[in-house]
Amino acid sequence: MAYFKDLRRKENLWALLKIWCIFSFVILFWALFDQIGTLWQVQARELDRIIPQWVPLWGGYELLPAQVSAVFNPLFILLLVPLFSKFIYPMLEQVTMLTPLKKMGIGLWLMVLAFALVSIIEELLVGGHNLHISWQIVACLILTASEVMVSITCLEFAYTQSPKSMKSLVMALFLLTVSLGNYLTSAIKFLLTDSRGLSVLEGAQEFWFWTLLMAGGAILYSFLSPRYKLSQWENG
Repeated sequence: MAYFKDLRRKENLWALLKIWCIFSFVILFWALFDQIGTLWQVQARELDRIIPQWVPLWGGYELLPAQVSAVFNPLFILLLVPLFSKFIYPMLEQVTMLTPLKKMGIGLWLMVLAFALVSIIEELLVGGHNLHISWQIVACLILTASEVMVSITCLEFAYTQSPKSMKSLVMALFLLTVSLGNYLTSAIKFLLTDSRGLSVLEGAQEFWFWTLLMAGGAILYSFLSPRYKLSQWENG
């Protein structure tokens, strides 16, 4: 009863509302991110997946379409988290005051860049070009950098901006963004599918659709995030 009484406090409800406004952009981020295992995988089937012979140990091996998301995304996470912590964030701090909100903003634009790259790849594939899977792996690297700057940073942001008694609730809301992101993808794909079960967007159009949708979200975020007033809670 004490918890629900605390939840009804005006300042706590206002804090949750502000946090959820930021989370709404994270929903869009997950809607694109999880397509690395769907839309990207379909594209990977059309790419040359043979690892060059000069690569030690794995030269000549043919990657499966699913291995870009199953292998390279976790690998890049392990590499990029310490790289960002030790080098990239300190370098950016010399240019600007790098708040969690700014990190997430940069991360959203990195997602735009990652999808723009796979959109160009799809354009070239439709045009008859033979492309290597390494191009999609580069896009996966950019996408993973986006994940580091959005997902990990958002966890830190949510924890510091939530009232002490509501940290578990806010963490649950963060996990809800993942689910809602997948539902958003499903709903949009349903609307973009005709009666035969085929996408109404042809060729690279679907890739560009998601790229532009994310760009619109990133632009809106760039206008709203500077207006966010940080909460100062006694979180000890």
